Amino acid sequence: MGVECFCSDLDGTIFFYLFFLKKGVKKIIIKKKKERKRIIIITRRPSLAAWITKIQLRFYGVPFDIIRFVGPHKGHNERKLKIIKDMGIKVFYDNDPIVIKFFSEKGIRVISYIEMGD
Repeated sequence: MGVECFCSDLDGTIFFYLFFLKKGVKKIIIKKKKERKRIIIITRRPSLAAWITKIQLRFYGVPFDIIRFVGPHKGHNERKLKIIKDMGIKVFYDNDPIVIKFFSEKGIRVISYIEMGD
C-alpha cells in the first residue's frame, strides 16, 4: 500500500527559471491538497537552499507537507528514487523526459503536468 500523496519535482515542474511559478501548477496542487493528499516535493536543490525554497513556495501560496533536497550532484535521480521507494510513493510528477524514463524503468509511474493540462 502506497502513501496517499501528491509527490512532485520542483524546478522545471513547479517553478521555471528557478523562481517563477508555472501556469496552472498551484491550482493542481491545491486541488490535490483538498483531496487530502500529502504534498511531497523532492528536489535536486541542495539542502542549503531549503530556506529560500520554502519562502518561494509560501510566497506563491503553494502548499506542501514535506520537502526533500537531494542535491544536484551525480546520482540525484537514484537519491530521489530511494526517497520515493522508502516512502512507498507510487506516482511521481515531473516534466523532465530523462527523469520520466528513469523512474518508469524502475517501476514508478510518472505523470507530467503537461498531461494534466497545465
